[in-house]
Amino acid sequence: MRRSDRRARCAAAALAALALLLSLPAAAQAPQAACDAASLALLAGGTTAAPVDTACRDWPYDPAVRLAAAVFPQDGEPDADDATLRLVTAMLDPAAGRVLARHERIVQQDAAFALRPGGLRLDTARYDLAPGVRAFGVVLSNSAPGPSCPERGFDRELTLLVREGDALRPVFSTWLDTWDMVEGSACAWGPQRTVLDQAHAVIAMQPRGEGAFADLALTAIVSRETAEDRKVIDTRERRVHRVLRYDGGDYGLDPFDELFFWSDEDR
Repeated sequence: MRRSDRRARCAAAALAALALLLSLPAAAQAPQAACDAASLALLAGGTTAAPVDTACRDWPYDPAVRLAAAVFPQDGEPDADDATLRLVTAMLDPAAGRVLARHERIVQQDAAFALRPGGLRLDTARYDLAPGVRAFGVVLSNSAPGPSCPERGFDRELTLLVREGDALRPVFSTWLDTWDMVEGSACAWGPQRTVLDQAHAVIAMQPRGEGAFADLALTAIVSRETAEDRKVIDTRERRVHRVLRYDGGDYGLDPFDELFFWSDEDR
């Protein structure tokens, strides 16, 4: 086997391994399951519509508390790919059959974003923002087909929430997986050279300073794949860092704000 062929195969294998890695949770967490009927009834709030997806798991701080999330179609909305959805997230007391804290938001579906069964996940990593304040995440995976010749893409929206009394308050949101075509065209039929960046964002807690909440360290692990005539000839990895500070209300709630913060590096 020629050296160039071996190099191409190794690069392809590395890319496949990276793709597998990016599909796994950042850290080992308690098992997640679909919500039981009692939890689902508390989330539904009187709606009779069947949920598109549900997720439940125990709260690591207190096993007597259950984290629960469910996505429902809006009342009266047709069951269509572009139907508007209602995402309900809650902390429940299963023994007492009551909602401890709750948050609700509207999720718009279109050609760029769609949620399908299996696309909802709860993230219980150690987001310890301050003594006695621990956030948890709600992750929505994107199943939309997107445009016919995309130059960029995004997946897995993460929103962090904290409990304040009987409410859950979002404090941060971003897309965890993004990609950007640096060179070449997604619609080209003939032979071409393509350069594609794929980035996976990882969040880590910074040592707490003088702010109300600790800073968040956002790191993008970027894999650059270069191909000639659809054969991978090189794969390189870099890391791009950004520190996010709590402004008294949040770290930034528009998931597109940090979407391609890594893309201007190493062009």
